[in-house]
Amino acid sequence: MTRFVAREVAEEMIEELRAPLGRLQAKDRALADQARRAATSVVLNLEEGNQRRGGDREHLLRIAAGSLAELRAALRIAVVWRYVEEPVAALEIIDRLGGLLYGLARASRQSMATSRSRSSKLGAGAST
Repeated sequence: MTRFVAREVAEEMIEELRAPLGRLQAKDRALADQARRAATSVVLNLEEGNQRRGGDREHLLRIAAGSLAELRAALRIAVVWRYVEEPVAALEIIDRLGGLLYGLARASRQSMATSRSRSSKLGAGAST
């Protein structure tokens, strides 16, 4: 099986979030649930996007990035409300994962552009 670094980092993020989200659960159950669902969405959309091609892939990677931003916001809210201490290690992993998602989405966009360019060249050559 091919190694998928972004998935590994996403799973590491979830492991790092266990303790802070456990503490948050005791203070604000709804916010903890929202953060958990956002973290889960990141992994699920990342994995599904990894199996897709074309526009679907980029779309799912953007959804994963949006869920990652939602997770970051939930953690910031928890810190501002003083429900938890700032989860520095988790936020560092979130930053790393954000960079990986950006790179994957960019590569997907470039791949689609290259495919379109090849298709249009083949189509132009067929008409001559």
